[in-house]
Amino acid sequence: MKILFYSTVLEVNSGISKKIKSQIESLQKNKKVKKIISTRYEKNDFFIGEEKVFTFKENNNLIGKVIKTLTLLPKMEKVTLKILKKEKIDYFYIRHYVFNSKSVNFFKQIKALGVNIILEIPTYPYDKEKIGIISKIRLFQEKMIRNKLKKYIDYIVTYSEDQEIYGIKTINISNGINLAELNFEKKEKKILNKIVFTGVAMIDYWHGYDRFIDAIDLFLKNKKQMYELLFNIVGNGNEKEIKKLKEKVKRLNLEREVVFHGSKFGEELSSIYKETDIGVGSLGRHRSGIYTMKALKNREYCAKGIPMIFSEDDVDFRKVPFVYHVSSDEEKIKIEDIIEWYKNLKFSSDEIKEYSKSFSWDIQMGKIIDFILKDRGVEK
Repeated sequence: MKILFYSTVLEVNSGISKKIKSQIESLQKNKKVKKIISTRYEKNDFFIGEEKVFTFKENNNLIGKVIKTLTLLPKMEKVTLKILKKEKIDYFYIRHYVFNSKSVNFFKQIKALGVNIILEIPTYPYDKEKIGIISKIRLFQEKMIRNKLKKYIDYIVTYSEDQEIYGIKTINISNGINLAELNFEKKEKKILNKIVFTGVAMIDYWHGYDRFIDAIDLFLKNKKQMYELLFNIVGNGNEKEIKKLKEKVKRLNLEREVVFHGSKFGEELSSIYKETDIGVGSLGRHRSGIYTMKALKNREYCAKGIPMIFSEDDVDFRKVPFVYHVSSDEEKIKIEDIIEWYKNLKFSSDEIKEYSKSFSWDIQMGKIIDFILKDRGVEK
Protein backbone atom coordinates (compact mmCIF):
# COMPACT_ATOMS: atom_id res chain seq x y z
CA MET A 1 0.00 0.00 0.00
CA LYS A 2 1.41 3.38 -1.08
CA ILE A 3 -0.09 6.49 0.54
CA LEU A 4 0.24 10.20 -0.18
CA PHE A 5 -0.72 12.27 2.87
CA TYR A 6 -1.83 15.65 1.55
CA SER A 7 -1.92 18.60 3.93
CA THR A 8 -3.10 22.15 3.28
CA VAL A 9 -2.20 23.31 6.82
CA LEU A 10 0.00 26.39 6.60
CA GLU A 11 0.81 27.00 10.28
CA VAL A 12 4.10 25.19 10.95
CA ASN A 13 4.02 25.07 14.76
CA SER A 14 0.27 24.77 15.26
CA GLY A 15 -1.32 21.92 17.18
CA ILE A 16 -2.84 20.70 13.92
CA SER A 17 0.53 20.55 12.13
CA LYS A 18 2.03 18.60 15.04
CA LYS A 19 -0.88 16.19 14.94
CA ILE A 20 -0.40 15.65 11.20
CA LYS A 21 3.30 14.99 11.75
CA SER A 22 2.47 12.32 14.35
CA GLN A 23 -0.04 10.69 11.99
CA ILE A 24 2.54 10.52 9.20
CA GLU A 25 5.20 9.10 11.53
CA SER A 26 2.77 6.37 12.62
CA LEU A 27 2.02 5.45 9.00
CA GLN A 28 5.74 5.29 8.31
CA LYS A 29 6.12 2.72 11.11
CA ASN A 30 3.20 0.60 9.93
CA LYS A 31 4.57 -2.53 8.25
CA LYS A 32 1.51 -2.80 6.03
CA VAL A 33 2.31 0.53 4.40
CA LYS A 34 4.88 0.08 1.65
CA LYS A 35 5.53 3.78 1.14
CA ILE A 36 4.26 7.03 2.63
CA ILE A 37 4.81 10.40 0.94
CA SER A 38 3.63 13.61 2.58
CA THR A 39 3.21 17.21 1.52
CA ARG A 40 3.72 20.30 3.63
CA TYR A 41 3.83 24.05 3.22
CA GLU A 42 6.54 25.65 5.35
CA LYS A 43 7.88 29.21 5.32
CA ASN A 44 6.54 29.83 1.78
CA ASP A 45 8.04 26.56 0.50
CA PHE A 46 5.92 23.61 -0.67
CA PHE A 47 7.51 20.22 -0.01
CA ILE A 48 6.68 16.76 -1.21
CA GLY A 49 8.58 14.51 1.13
CA GLU A 50 11.83 16.33 1.78
CA GLU A 51 12.02 17.79 -1.72
CA LYS A 52 11.20 21.48 -2.08
CA VAL A 53 8.97 21.69 -5.15
CA PHE A 54 8.35 25.43 -5.32
CA THR A 55 8.54 28.65 -3.35
CA PHE A 56 5.48 30.88 -3.13
CA LYS A 57 6.45 34.52 -2.72
CA GLU A 58 3.68 36.26 -0.84
CA ASN A 59 2.84 39.69 0.46
CA ASN A 60 1.03 40.21 3.74
CA ASN A 61 -1.18 42.99 2.40
CA LEU A 62 -4.80 42.37 1.39
CA ILE A 63 -4.04 41.97 -2.33
CA GLY A 64 -1.26 39.52 -1.54
CA LYS A 65 -3.58 37.40 0.60
CA VAL A 66 -6.22 37.33 -2.16
CA ILE A 67 -3.60 36.25 -4.72
CA LYS A 68 -2.42 33.54 -2.35
CA THR A 69 -5.96 32.23 -1.87
CA LEU A 70 -6.57 32.08 -5.62
CA THR A 71 -3.25 30.63 -6.77
CA LEU A 72 -1.47 28.66 -4.00
CA LEU A 73 -3.90 25.76 -3.67
CA PRO A 74 -4.19 25.12 -7.44
CA LYS A 75 -0.40 25.12 -7.68
CA MET A 76 -0.14 22.62 -4.83
CA GLU A 77 -2.75 20.42 -6.49
CA LYS A 78 -1.00 20.50 -9.87
CA VAL A 79 2.35 19.21 -8.57
CA THR A 80 0.58 16.70 -6.32
CA LEU A 81 -1.20 15.13 -9.29
CA LYS A 82 2.16 14.65 -11.01
CA ILE A 83 3.56 12.84 -7.96
CA LEU A 84 0.47 10.63 -7.65
CA LYS A 85 1.00 9.48 -11.21
CA LYS A 86 4.79 9.17 -11.03
CA GLU A 87 4.82 7.19 -7.75
CA LYS A 88 1.76 5.07 -8.63
CA ILE A 89 0.10 5.93 -5.35
CA ASP A 90 -2.73 3.67 -4.10
CA TYR A 91 -4.34 5.97 -1.52
CA PHE A 92 -4.61 9.74 -1.27
CA TYR A 93 -5.22 10.87 2.34
CA ILE A 94 -6.52 14.40 2.77
CA ARG A 95 -7.62 16.34 5.84
CA HIS A 96 -10.89 18.24 5.37
CA TYR A 97 -10.97 21.90 4.49
CA VAL A 98 -14.08 23.65 3.15
CA PHE A 99 -14.52 22.28 -0.38
CA ASN A 100 -15.92 23.87 -3.54
CA SER A 101 -16.41 22.91 -7.19
CA LYS A 102 -12.65 23.17 -7.82
CA SER A 103 -12.07 20.62 -5.06
CA VAL A 104 -14.47 18.22 -6.79
CA ASN A 105 -12.50 18.63 -10.01
CA PHE A 106 -9.28 17.87 -8.09
CA PHE A 107 -10.80 14.67 -6.68
CA LYS A 108 -12.05 13.74 -10.13
CA GLN A 109 -8.53 14.00 -11.55
CA ILE A 110 -7.19 11.88 -8.69
CA LYS A 111 -9.75 9.14 -9.32
CA ALA A 112 -8.93 9.21 -13.04
CA LEU A 113 -5.42 8.06 -12.03
CA GLY A 114 -6.91 5.02 -10.28
CA VAL A 115 -6.10 6.40 -6.83
CA ASN A 116 -8.44 5.81 -3.87
CA ILE A 117 -9.28 8.83 -1.70
CA ILE A 118 -9.49 8.89 2.10
CA LEU A 119 -10.94 12.06 3.61
CA GLU A 120 -10.39 12.86 7.30
CA ILE A 121 -13.07 15.03 8.92
CA PRO A 122 -11.70 15.93 12.38
CA THR A 123 -14.95 17.47 13.68
CA TYR A 124 -18.41 16.38 12.53
CA PRO A 125 -20.91 17.95 12.21
CA TYR A 126 -19.10 21.24 11.64
CA ASP A 127 -21.62 23.54 9.90
CA LYS A 128 -22.42 25.59 13.02
CA GLU A 129 -18.72 26.23 13.61
CA LYS A 130 -18.60 28.44 10.52
CA ILE A 131 -19.24 32.00 11.63
CA GLY A 132 -18.56 35.22 9.78
CA ILE A 133 -19.60 36.16 6.26
CA ILE A 134 -16.64 34.63 4.40
CA SER A 135 -16.84 31.32 6.29
CA LYS A 136 -20.58 31.09 5.67
CA ILE A 137 -20.16 31.78 1.94
CA ARG A 138 -17.56 29.01 1.71
CA LEU A 139 -19.83 26.68 3.65
CA PHE A 140 -22.70 27.45 1.26
CA GLN A 141 -20.42 26.60 -1.67
CA GLU A 142 -19.52 23.29 -0.06
CA LYS A 143 -23.13 22.38 0.63
CA MET A 144 -23.80 22.77 -3.10
CA ILE A 145 -21.31 20.02 -3.96
CA ARG A 146 -21.50 17.61 -1.01
CA ASN A 147 -23.75 15.19 -2.90
CA LYS A 148 -20.97 14.83 -5.50
CA LEU A 149 -18.28 13.78 -3.00
CA LYS A 150 -19.48 10.16 -2.82
CA LYS A 151 -18.56 9.77 -6.50
CA TYR A 152 -14.90 10.26 -5.66
CA ILE A 153 -14.28 9.76 -1.92
CA ASP A 154 -13.84 6.10 -0.91
CA TYR A 155 -13.68 6.47 2.88
CA ILE A 156 -14.19 9.18 5.48
CA VAL A 157 -12.12 8.94 8.66
CA THR A 158 -14.12 10.40 11.54
CA TYR A 159 -13.80 10.74 15.32
CA SER A 160 -17.59 10.62 15.56
CA GLU A 161 -19.73 7.48 15.80
CA ASP A 162 -21.37 8.05 12.39
CA GLN A 163 -21.37 4.98 10.15
CA GLU A 164 -21.88 7.10 7.02
CA ILE A 165 -21.25 10.75 6.15
CA TYR A 166 -22.49 12.30 2.88
CA GLY A 167 -23.34 8.78 1.70
CA ILE A 168 -19.72 7.65 2.17
CA LYS A 169 -18.56 4.74 4.35
CA THR A 170 -16.77 5.89 7.50
CA ILE A 171 -13.77 4.59 9.44
CA ASN A 172 -14.27 5.38 13.12
CA ILE A 173 -11.17 6.10 15.19
CA SER A 174 -10.27 8.24 18.20
CA ASN A 175 -8.21 11.40 18.21
CA GLY A 176 -4.64 10.31 18.88
CA ILE A 177 -1.61 11.41 20.84
CA ASN A 178 2.13 11.06 20.56
CA LEU A 179 3.29 8.66 23.26
CA ALA A 180 6.35 10.83 23.82
CA GLU A 181 3.99 13.02 25.84
CA LEU A 182 3.84 10.28 28.45
CA ASN A 183 7.37 11.23 29.55
CA PHE A 184 5.96 13.94 31.73
CA GLU A 185 6.55 14.36 35.43
CA LYS A 186 3.19 15.29 36.90
CA LYS A 187 2.90 16.21 40.55
CA GLU A 188 0.57 14.09 42.62
CA LYS A 189 -2.69 15.52 43.85
CA LYS A 190 -2.40 17.76 46.88
CA ILE A 191 -5.39 19.51 48.30
CA LEU A 192 -4.09 22.74 49.78
CA ASN A 193 -5.79 26.11 49.72
CA LYS A 194 -5.32 26.70 45.99
CA ILE A 195 -6.62 24.78 42.97
CA VAL A 196 -5.22 25.48 39.52
CA PHE A 197 -7.35 24.91 36.40
CA THR A 198 -5.83 25.13 32.90
CA GLY A 199 -7.53 25.31 29.52
CA VAL A 200 -5.34 25.00 26.41
CA ALA A 201 -7.03 25.67 23.07
CA MET A 202 -7.32 27.61 19.85
CA ILE A 203 -9.96 29.62 21.64
CA ASP A 204 -13.46 30.02 20.20
CA TYR A 205 -16.99 30.43 21.50
CA TRP A 206 -17.61 26.67 21.60
CA HIS A 207 -14.90 26.21 24.23
CA GLY A 208 -17.31 27.85 26.65
CA TYR A 209 -14.64 29.43 28.84
CA ASP A 210 -17.13 32.18 29.65
CA ARG A 211 -19.16 29.54 31.54
CA PHE A 212 -16.17 28.74 33.70
CA ILE A 213 -15.37 32.40 34.35
CA ASP A 214 -18.96 32.87 35.51
CA ALA A 215 -18.55 29.80 37.72
CA ILE A 216 -15.46 31.32 39.38
CA ASP A 217 -17.35 34.54 39.98
CA LEU A 218 -20.26 32.64 41.54
CA PHE A 219 -17.89 30.56 43.69
CA LEU A 220 -16.02 33.58 45.05
CA LYS A 221 -19.24 35.38 45.94
CA ASN A 222 -19.76 32.67 48.54
CA LYS A 223 -17.51 34.11 51.26
CA LYS A 224 -17.48 30.77 53.11
CA GLN A 225 -15.30 29.14 50.46
CA MET A 226 -11.78 28.36 51.66
CA TYR A 227 -10.06 27.76 48.31
CA GLU A 228 -8.08 30.13 46.14
CA LEU A 229 -8.65 29.53 42.41
CA LEU A 230 -6.51 30.10 39.34
CA PHE A 231 -7.72 29.55 35.77
CA ASN A 232 -4.93 29.57 33.17
CA ILE A 233 -6.18 30.24 29.64
CA VAL A 234 -3.46 29.21 27.19
CA GLY A 235 -3.67 29.81 23.46
CA ASN A 236 -4.77 32.28 20.84
CA GLY A 237 -7.65 31.87 18.41
CA ASN A 238 -10.77 33.88 17.68
CA GLU A 239 -9.73 37.44 18.56
CA LYS A 240 -13.31 38.61 19.12
CA GLU A 241 -13.99 35.76 21.54
CA ILE A 242 -10.77 36.38 23.45
CA LYS A 243 -11.61 40.07 23.70
CA LYS A 244 -15.05 39.21 25.10
CA LEU A 245 -13.50 36.90 27.67
CA LYS A 246 -10.99 39.52 28.77
CA GLU A 247 -13.71 42.13 29.08
CA LYS A 248 -15.78 39.74 31.21
CA VAL A 249 -12.80 39.06 33.50
CA LYS A 250 -12.18 42.77 33.93
CA ARG A 251 -15.85 43.52 34.53
CA LEU A 252 -16.06 40.83 37.21
CA ASN A 253 -12.75 41.92 38.74
CA LEU A 254 -11.21 38.47 38.30
CA GLU A 255 -7.76 39.45 36.99
CA ARG A 256 -6.09 37.57 39.84
CA GLU A 257 -8.08 34.39 39.24
CA VAL A 258 -8.05 34.27 35.41
CA VAL A 259 -4.77 34.66 33.53
CA PHE A 260 -4.48 34.86 29.73
CA HIS A 261 -1.11 33.48 28.66
CA GLY A 262 -1.44 33.51 24.86
CA SER A 263 0.25 30.69 22.95
CA LYS A 264 2.84 28.71 24.89
CA PHE A 265 5.06 25.85 23.75
CA GLY A 266 7.84 23.65 25.09
CA GLU A 267 9.15 24.40 28.56
CA GLU A 268 6.82 27.35 29.09
CA LEU A 269 3.76 25.18 28.47
CA SER A 270 5.21 22.33 30.54
CA SER A 271 5.74 24.63 33.51
CA ILE A 272 2.06 25.60 33.39
CA TYR A 273 0.98 21.97 33.18
CA LYS A 274 3.16 21.03 36.16
CA GLU A 275 1.20 23.42 38.34
CA THR A 276 -2.17 22.31 36.96
CA ASP A 277 -4.57 20.33 39.11
CA ILE A 278 -7.48 20.05 36.66
CA GLY A 279 -7.58 20.42 32.86
CA VAL A 280 -10.49 22.32 31.32
CA GLY A 281 -11.75 20.96 28.01
CA SER A 282 -14.59 22.32 25.91
CA LEU A 283 -17.60 23.51 27.90
CA GLY A 284 -19.72 24.79 25.03
CA ARG A 285 -19.66 22.37 22.10
CA HIS A 286 -23.47 22.31 22.22
CA ARG A 287 -23.29 25.87 20.88
CA SER A 288 -21.99 24.50 17.58
CA GLY A 289 -24.46 21.61 17.54
CA ILE A 290 -21.96 18.99 18.71
CA TYR A 291 -22.84 16.76 21.66
CA THR A 292 -20.62 13.75 20.97
CA MET A 293 -16.96 14.00 19.97
CA LYS A 294 -13.44 12.74 20.74
CA ALA A 295 -11.52 15.91 21.42
CA LEU A 296 -7.75 15.87 21.07
CA LYS A 297 -7.27 18.07 24.13
CA ASN A 298 -9.01 15.52 26.38
CA ARG A 299 -6.45 12.93 25.32
CA GLU A 300 -3.54 15.32 25.82
CA TYR A 301 -4.63 16.06 29.40
CA CYS A 302 -4.94 12.31 29.92
CA ALA A 303 -1.42 11.72 28.57
CA LYS A 304 -0.09 14.23 31.07
CA GLY A 305 -1.82 12.53 33.96
CA ILE A 306 -4.20 15.42 34.60
CA PRO A 307 -7.85 14.87 35.61
CA MET A 308 -10.22 16.97 33.53
CA ILE A 309 -13.64 18.51 33.05
CA PHE A 310 -15.59 18.92 29.79
CA SER A 311 -19.20 18.93 28.59
CA GLU A 312 -19.43 16.78 25.46
CA ASP A 313 -20.05 13.04 25.41
CA ASP A 314 -16.68 11.43 24.70
CA VAL A 315 -17.23 7.68 24.36
CA ASP A 316 -13.67 6.89 25.43
CA PHE A 317 -14.18 8.67 28.75
CA ARG A 318 -17.77 7.79 29.58
CA LYS A 319 -17.20 5.88 32.82
CA VAL A 320 -13.77 6.92 34.02
CA PRO A 321 -13.48 8.50 37.49
CA PHE A 322 -10.89 11.12 36.53
CA VAL A 323 -13.34 12.99 34.27
CA TYR A 324 -15.99 15.36 35.59
CA HIS A 325 -18.79 16.04 33.11
CA VAL A 326 -20.53 19.38 33.20
CA SER A 327 -23.87 19.81 31.44
CA SER A 328 -24.07 20.33 27.67
CA ASP A 329 -26.13 23.49 27.99
CA GLU A 330 -25.92 26.93 29.58
CA GLU A 331 -26.63 25.74 33.11
CA LYS A 332 -24.38 27.30 35.75
CA ILE A 333 -21.28 25.29 36.62
CA LYS A 334 -20.74 24.71 40.34
CA ILE A 335 -17.04 24.75 41.18
CA GLU A 336 -17.71 23.53 44.72
CA ASP A 337 -19.01 20.26 43.22
CA ILE A 338 -15.90 19.96 41.04
CA ILE A 339 -13.64 20.49 44.07
CA GLU A 340 -15.53 17.85 46.04
CA TRP A 341 -15.08 15.38 43.14
CA TYR A 342 -11.38 16.23 42.93
CA LYS A 343 -10.86 15.80 46.69
CA ASN A 344 -12.36 12.30 46.54
CA LEU A 345 -10.57 11.24 43.34
CA LYS A 346 -8.68 7.96 43.86
CA PHE A 347 -6.87 7.78 40.52
CA SER A 348 -3.16 8.64 40.49
CA SER A 349 -1.38 10.63 37.80
CA ASP A 350 0.39 7.47 36.59
CA GLU A 351 -2.90 5.60 36.25
CA ILE A 352 -4.36 8.41 34.16
CA LYS A 353 -1.30 8.39 31.89
CA GLU A 354 -1.54 4.61 31.54
CA TYR A 355 -5.13 4.97 30.33
CA SER A 356 -3.96 7.26 27.53
CA LYS A 357 -1.79 4.62 25.85
CA SER A 358 -4.75 3.30 23.85
CA PHE A 359 -4.93 6.68 22.10
CA SER A 360 -1.49 6.28 20.51
CA TRP A 361 -1.44 7.42 16.88
CA ASP A 362 0.25 4.11 16.04
CA ILE A 363 -2.91 2.32 17.17
CA GLN A 364 -5.37 4.81 15.66
CA MET A 365 -3.71 5.00 12.22
CA GLY A 366 -3.32 1.23 12.30
CA LYS A 367 -7.12 0.97 12.61
CA ILE A 368 -7.47 2.85 9.32
CA ILE A 369 -5.07 0.57 7.46
CA ASP A 370 -6.63 -2.60 8.89
CA PHE A 371 -10.16 -1.43 8.06
CA ILE A 372 -9.28 -0.68 4.43
CA LEU A 373 -7.41 -3.95 3.90
CA LYS A 374 -10.28 -5.93 5.38
CA ASP A 375 -12.89 -3.95 3.40
CA ARG A 376 -10.95 -4.59 0.20
CA GLY A 377 -10.69 -8.31 0.99
CA VAL A 378 -6.91 -8.24 1.40
CA GLU A 379 -7.11 -9.35 5.05
CA LYS A 380 -9.86 -11.46 6.57
